[in-house]
Amino acid sequence: MQRVPATSREIIESTPRSSWIGVEHDHFTIDAMLQLFGRERAIQCWARALHSLVDKPLLRTFVSGMLGVFGRDPGRVVALFPKGWPLVYRNCCSLAMERAADGNPVLKFSNIAPLVRKHSNYLLSWHGACLGFAHIAKVNGQVEFIVAKDASSAEARFSWG
Repeated sequence: MQRVPATSREIIESTPRSSWIGVEHDHFTIDAMLQLFGRERAIQCWARALHSLVDKPLLRTFVSGMLGVFGRDPGRVVALFPKGWPLVYRNCCSLAMERAADGNPVLKFSNIAPLVRKHSNYLLSWHGACLGFAHIAKVNGQVEFIVAKDASSAEARFSWG
C-alpha cells in the first residue's frame, strides 16, 4: 500500500470490504503487486485470493450449494463466472461464455471500459480471477488469457489437464 498514492490509499482503506472501488483508485494496487511480485506471481496471487474469498463464511454456503447443484464439472463452474462478474467489476466490460471447438469454455470480455484499457495491467488481475475460478472446480486447469492489441476485448480460454 506504500506504493499507492495517498488519496487512493485513503479510499481503499476506508471503503468497506464488500463495497466496490473504482478502477481509477484500484489500479494502483494492481500496479504495485506487479512491481513487487512480477507478472506470474501476481497472477497466482490473484488466483489464490479468489479461491480464498469463496471459502469465507459469507460465500462458502452459496458456493458449496452451487457446486452441489451443478457439480464440479469445470464447464458448468466456469459458466457461473459471468453471473457474478458485474458484482465485482461494475461497468468494466461485457462478459459472456462460449464453447471452443474442443468443448472447453471460453470467457469473452467485450466492450472493455476505456479506464480499464488505460490501466491495462488491470487485465492481469482478471487473468488471475479466471485461474482462481478454475481452481474452485478442484481441477488442474489452465487459462490462456488473450488481450486484443487495443485492449478493447479479451478471451480467457480454459483447458483441463
